[in-house]
Amino acid sequence: MEQKTEEFFPIGVWFEGAPGPAEYPADKAGAKKYYDRCFADLAAHGFNCVAVPNCPESLWQTLLESAQENKIKVILEVRPLVELICRDKPLKETEVYKTVKRVVDKIGNYSSLLRYQVRDEPPPEQVQNWLVVRNALEEIDPSRPAFSCFCNPDSLKAATDAAKFSETCFDIYPHYAKVPAQTLGNFIELLYKFKRASRDNAMWAVLQSFAKPEAWRYPSPEELRAVTYLSIAAGAKGIFYFLYQTMPKHSEVLDGLINVDGSPRPLYSTAETLARELGKLAPLLMSLKPAEQTAEISGPARAGSFKDPNGNPVLIVASARPGEGVTVTVSVTTLETGSWKDALTGEVFSAKNGELAIPLAPGAGRVLKSTKD
Repeated sequence: MEQKTEEFFPIGVWFEGAPGPAEYPADKAGAKKYYDRCFADLAAHGFNCVAVPNCPESLWQTLLESAQENKIKVILEVRPLVELICRDKPLKETEVYKTVKRVVDKIGNYSSLLRYQVRDEPPPEQVQNWLVVRNALEEIDPSRPAFSCFCNPDSLKAATDAAKFSETCFDIYPHYAKVPAQTLGNFIELLYKFKRASRDNAMWAVLQSFAKPEAWRYPSPEELRAVTYLSIAAGAKGIFYFLYQTMPKHSEVLDGLINVDGSPRPLYSTAETLARELGKLAPLLMSLKPAEQTAEISGPARAGSFKDPNGNPVLIVASARPGEGVTVTVSVTTLETGSWKDALTGEVFSAKNGELAIPLAPGAGRVLKSTKD
C-alpha cells in the first residue's frame, strides 16, 4: 500500500526529550512551559520541525500540544515501538498491531505529529523487525509513516532493498575534534553513499551543529552552510541540525545551538539564516525532480541537475571549500542555453559557449533557475 503523506519540507532540529539530561521539569506544567519557550524560539528562528528522542510517555501529549500551539511539527520517538524492534527474535504480528494501535489511539489525533520514530540508527540485523512495525503503522495510521534516522549506509540499503519509503533519513557528523578547520572531513563521500542507499526515495539529512569535548568540534558557519547546500544539491527534501540544546548533564556532555538557560550559542545565528533561506527555497525544492541530463562541473563544488514541474532546468551548485571563495564552471550545453537566475538573490548569470561561471562565497551554494533567454 502506498503511503499518503503531506507535502512538507522539514527545517528542523534534534530536540532532547528526556527531562534530566535537558534539564527541564518532569511534571506536565513545568514541561509545558519549557516546550512553549523552546518551540516559540524555534518558530521565531525559521524552524518548523523537531525530532524528539527519549521523551517519557507521560509527556507525549504535553509536548505535542505545545508544538501544535506553536506550529511546529514533531517526529516523536515512541519507546514501546523501539522496544519491539530491539528484540533479538522475530516479532509476532498480533502483538505489534496491538501495541501500534494503542500508540495511535493515544497520540494520533494531534496535527503536530508528523512521524512516529520507531528506532534511532537501526543496525542491519534489526531491519526485519523494523519492517514489521513499519507495516503495522502503514495500515493503522497511513498518513504518518514509521521513521528512523540511519547512521550507516549499509543499514539504510538493507531497508530500501526491502521496502519503499516516504523518505529516508540519515545523519553525517564529519567534524571530529582532529578534522582541520574549514574542511569537510568525509562528508561528501558519506553523503553520496547515503544517496545511493536511498535509491529513489526522498532524502532528509541530519547535519552536525554540536560539539562534544575531545570528540567533535563545532562546525564553522561556513562549514555548516557548505554541508547544508551540498545536501540539497544531492537532492535532500528536508534538513535537520543536531543538536538544539546544550546538555552538560548528558552522559556524552553535548553542546548544542542554545545554552541551558535558552540563550543562543554563536552557531545559532548561522542555523537561523540557513533555516530562513531553506524556508524561501522549500516550495521550489519540493517540486523538483532529477533531470535526465546531469551538469558537469569543474572546480571544488558539486552540482545537482533538476527539472521543475514545467520541465524547466534548475541547477543547485554547492561549494566544497568552506575556507575560501571559488568560481566554478558548469557545462550547461545539454541543459539550457541563455541565462540562469539565483532563486534567492535574483542575480543573473549568462552562459557563454555552453559554460556557466558561478562565483561562490566560502561554503556557499546557489539554486539557479533557467530564464530561457
